[in-house]
Amino acid sequence: MPINSCIIEPSETIFPSKAINHLLEITDIIAKFLQSNYDYAVITNYPFINDIRSFNWLGWRTQVFYTYHIDLPKTDFSSLPKKRRYLIRGAEKSGIVIEISHDFSIAHEMLSKTFLKKGVRLTAMPAEKRKTQR
Repeated sequence: MPINSCIIEPSETIFPSKAINHLLEITDIIAKFLQSNYDYAVITNYPFINDIRSFNWLGWRTQVFYTYHIDLPKTDFSSLPKKRRYLIRGAEKSGIVIEISHDFSIAHEMLSKTFLKKGVRLTAMPAEKRKTQR
């Protein structure tokens, strides 16, 4: 299964309709390319790319999952279940720290462990690991 990614430069327009059209043009090209070259595709988008109409218009079966970015110090957890609040407080007390990192190998290691627990092989691998395994 080929794995790849693309970087989409957001539209610089101040008009929301033009920005939406910009993303639709890009997703339309991607959807058409994938449809003509593959029978099956799993696509993970950045949170700001949430319009999947291009895929629906081509008859793709879609299943959407969302990622949310939250500012934890400013978040009101009162509506969460008691157990979830307990787990969050426990993580904070035990010194769990959330930080921004551009080192994908850290995330890859955590994903690998999660997939291994589920009995699934993770096919994607950071470039630096691929180089060392050649």
